[in-house]
Amino acid sequence: MSKPETITCRLCSAASHKIFTKQALGRHSVDYFRCSGCQSIQSEEPYWLDEAYSIPGVHIDVGCASRTLKNWTSVSTLLAHLSFPRDAVALDFGAASGLFGRLMRDVGYNFYSYDKYARPAFTSYHSTDDPTSAQPQLITAFEVFEHFPNPKDELDRLFALQSPLILFTTWFCDDQGEDWVYFVEECGQHVFFYSQQAMRDIAARHGYELRSTAFFHILSLTRAITPAQEQVLTDFQFNGEAMARAQNAALVESVWQGNAHIDSDFEAARQRFIAERLLEAEAKASKR
Repeated sequence: MSKPETITCRLCSAASHKIFTKQALGRHSVDYFRCSGCQSIQSEEPYWLDEAYSIPGVHIDVGCASRTLKNWTSVSTLLAHLSFPRDAVALDFGAASGLFGRLMRDVGYNFYSYDKYARPAFTSYHSTDDPTSAQPQLITAFEVFEHFPNPKDELDRLFALQSPLILFTTWFCDDQGEDWVYFVEECGQHVFFYSQQAMRDIAARHGYELRSTAFFHILSLTRAITPAQEQVLTDFQFNGEAMARAQNAALVESVWQGNAHIDSDFEAARQRFIAERLLEAEAKASKR
């Protein structure tokens, strides 16, 4: 049976027209479409995702570790300049291993991890299975949005949390051709590619303003941002690299020899670990 030449955009519902075909995971013939409305590019309905996420390890994504360090230093810089409260809940959405959340906790921010497809091992005791229960004041989502098979539904749920700030990375698809490396069809996990205007429009409908910086994109909830915070975001938008360089040495030094934040998490984890082991021992004893 022949496939359709036109589908409905999974972000804006306009007509999307076929532009080329690629081989996902080396064996699935997958059509890609460009939306006539929002200009985003998307794969056909991604029926192969369970297979794509069943492959263990980081495989092609060899930059995940260095990217995490980059995100750690840049986000820490922005939060320091914003005087972001250390006790405010922050959520790393699509956390994978949880390394970013662990590093952010190491410097004193109250980060929790969420990932639909992975167990955030670095934040075993600071993870959630339900991001809607966290009520975060900050959401980070690094290399996540392009994985959404139904981006409108996923983004609507994320925006509904009404977090004042959402920091995210993805590559916008403006004017890219068929050979664009970000399709990474070999892995089959990237299935939706936003135009910058598409992201700006959907954010605006939820009351958010989009900024792009040298490190990540910022979505700020207009009604929740003070004039002073607005100025910090603007400064970071244009001077983020210099701001991060000025802070990086002190940030790294703060974790070299350990600190009170790490000590506090260690003691809490130690007590929880002991309690869990005792419960397991009691449960086994009761079955004898």
